[in-house]
Amino acid sequence: EIICLKNMGHNFKNNNRTDIILTVSDVKSDVPFERLGEFDIITKLKLTLSEMLCGFEKNVNHIDGKELKISYNNSTKPGQKIILKNEGMKYNESHIGNLIFEIELIWQDVNLSIETKSVIYEIFNGKRLNENIISNLE
Repeated sequence: EIICLKNMGHNFKNNNRTDIILTVSDVKSDVPFERLGEFDIITKLKLTLSEMLCGFEKNVNHIDGKELKISYNNSTKPGQKIILKNEGMKYNESHIGNLIFEIELIWQDVNLSIETKSVIYEIFNGKRLNENIISNLE
């Protein structure tokens, strides 16, 4: 799309102003961004269960084409938001929005041994897995 702003450009000595021509095009990105409010941008960040539990390090393409490295050393949960300050929409140097990542779980089917399931159960529940449940897992 082309937008012409008549007489809004440079003012020459003879008082003739030029036009400003704006060309608007879609920004292509592998990550869908949405505007949130005036200057913030929000997008989904897909993580595996292990990344949610143990932390993660990811490279993400920003809407402006630059690559951002995101490191997070804590556990996260689906729907949680991680905010990168001053990485959103830019109005001027003093007005820059935030880039917000909303965490989304990528579910992976895994075959866990009974021993592994028992350890996971104990970690999350603080007690050993009941023998009746173990016999049903076999």
